[in-house]
Amino acid sequence: MFETMPVHQLLSDHEDFQAWKIVMLNSPRRWFYITTSNYSADGEHLHTWMMLITDPLIFRRVIHAKSETTKYGNVYLMMPVGEPGSEAMGWDYSRLIAMKEFDPENGDESAYAYLTADGAWEDARLEEMKNVEGRMVYKSPDYDEHVAAEDITDEYIASLAKKVFTIACELHGGDMRAAAAWLQTPMSALGNLAPIDITEADLPRLMNAIGKEIRDILP
Repeated sequence: MFETMPVHQLLSDHEDFQAWKIVMLNSPRRWFYITTSNYSADGEHLHTWMMLITDPLIFRRVIHAKSETTKYGNVYLMMPVGEPGSEAMGWDYSRLIAMKEFDPENGDESAYAYLTADGAWEDARLEEMKNVEGRMVYKSPDYDEHVAAEDITDEYIASLAKKVFTIACELHGGDMRAAAAWLQTPMSALGNLAPIDITEADLPRLMNAIGKEIRDILP
């Protein structure tokens, strides 16, 4: 059971507009899952509920609506995965970090690009709009921190000393995502520094910490 209502009601605080219905879509499609909490005028929490929106334009209008009594929490982007009707058909989801709109300015519908906690998911039509400048239309509260962390990781990997990069790859069997996570994890043997933060002088401590098996494969 999900709470649904027309847009003019969705943007209203009037209690009479509450309605409970079963949500059925004609075909699997991307949708936004939003945690919503209501508060009294003096800040007391009243209740928390879920909101499901399939239209990016409506999502933008709702998420940017100003209210002293309604607060939005994490937003998740839900994506259909697999061929509809097949046993493999399912859903994937990830927390939404940012969203860009690409307007062709010719009357066609906009396309959107999404940055999620697991990476970037793009609208299939974006290839047709590669010459169209995108406009940021949503940022999560931690957008700046998330982007800064990604920039540090990419910048560091690009300029990593050969030995440290080799250590990360060998420890994780070439799994770059796992290697990048390891590079950012503090180690007690490094004085609670992460491998990403060490200097050349810290390399001997790092090599001692990882064990003889890995040290022996290093040049």
